[in-house]
Amino acid sequence: MKVYKEVPLWWFGAIFIVTFGLGLGLCYAADSGLPWWGFIVALIFTTVFIPILGSLYATVGYQPSLQFLIQMVGGAMIPGKPVANMFFTLYGYQTYQLTLNLLRDLKLGQYTKLPPRATFTMQTIGGIIGGVLNYVIMKSVIAGNREILLDVQGTNGWSGQ
Repeated sequence: MKVYKEVPLWWFGAIFIVTFGLGLGLCYAADSGLPWWGFIVALIFTTVFIPILGSLYATVGYQPSLQFLIQMVGGAMIPGKPVANMFFTLYGYQTYQLTLNLLRDLKLGQYTKLPPRATFTMQTIGGIIGGVLNYVIMKSVIAGNREILLDVQGTNGWSGQ
């Protein structure tokens, strides 16, 4: 592994700056009700818990879920706004989960003697493709089943509840 170059820190910084801007822009473009400071607090949750729980996950394989804690904190910080709480949970918990996945893949890449830069690049490209694909599939499902999803009863396969 010593022959491979490590991933430079500025790659992580560049990804952070781009995704921070996209996330903050999405909070306001989607009219989520999540203020800018709530977005930053959600990211601080991930920043604080990743070293602690990431080390626990790496050493003993135990991964406690932070989802309920983050939901409660979001509900207490921004009361009466369920959509804002959903966005707070998205940015507080999902970033935690995705960061652990990236760390796991980098560790697996090291075990299999893959270059860290290739692992990081493929993980980033996979995240972009996955996000776009999920959005396209969601839009096509909603467009193709709109009447069923708006119906109170739904069907055996689809329900808007």
